[in-house]
Amino acid sequence: MDGRVLHFYLAGINDQNFLMRDRETGSWWQQITGTAIAGPLRGAHLRLLSTEEISYGLWRREYPLGTVLAPVAGDQKNYVRPGWVKRYHKYPTVIGVPRGPLKPRSLVIGVALDGQARVYPYRGVIKQQVIEDRIGNTPVLVALGPDGRTVRVFIRRASGLGHSPQFFKEVAEKTPAAKSPARRNKTAQQPARVVKTAARIPAAHKSTVKGKTAAGKARPDAKAKPKKPVFKLQPWVLIDAASGSEWNFRGCAVAGKEKGQCLTMLPSINEDWFDWHHYHPATVVFKEPGLPVKAPSHHAKK
Repeated sequence: MDGRVLHFYLAGINDQNFLMRDRETGSWWQQITGTAIAGPLRGAHLRLLSTEEISYGLWRREYPLGTVLAPVAGDQKNYVRPGWVKRYHKYPTVIGVPRGPLKPRSLVIGVALDGQARVYPYRGVIKQQVIEDRIGNTPVLVALGPDGRTVRVFIRRASGLGHSPQFFKEVAEKTPAAKSPARRNKTAQQPARVVKTAARIPAAHKSTVKGKTAAGKARPDAKAKPKKPVFKLQPWVLIDAASGSEWNFRGCAVAGKEKGQCLTMLPSINEDWFDWHHYHPATVVFKEPGLPVKAPSHHAKK
């Protein structure tokens, strides 16, 4: 902050959102906005860096030389324990939200641009995979990645293009969708998986010899643990309707007339609807098949 390095720690919860405090001045900061809400630095803002929730498989493919932050043995007791997210989403919210199709803890992709805010329900993104929209005068593209869970938002134009491309997704093979969308740490659309399972042996063909079938082959152990499925990224490419060029999930054209052109990625956040709406009350909720619907200004009765 103004050339000064601050060190933060968890100080509490404010409106069910992470509240942190810096050790240097004792100021209190709201996590979702990066704004100091109390203390000597009240009113100051931290600069937002673009981040994303991404599967490790996709991240490793895009950044093969990247490094991973390893757990610190001495801090293990302070880490979030397995199952925390599932337990958290069972808790009631203390903040009212507008009546509508979204529940308080519905997962949304939030985007703030040019003084306007828009959310894309995660379930809708999983279903449509590619969404073209406009926030103010800016055309945007919302895309689901090859891992079936990572979502990126782009400005749907590039400096070298004289138009805003319209995209469609090229599907190389059908991938069965998951039964229900995931929340953060689960797969929303299952990538192709390779699972080796033993064939079921008809009762009439079973041998009385322990551990063997009539054919003399070893009988599968019913108590044996199934092999873990192999995670596989799906082929992924977008085609722009104007030139037929191929674009990758980084927003760059990799083949065709527009090869070398890249779209600008917009900062977005995966967030619970109640939390996002609390800090962006004028948010417009995107509703398929493509018409945004403004959320009511009144709050639901508690």
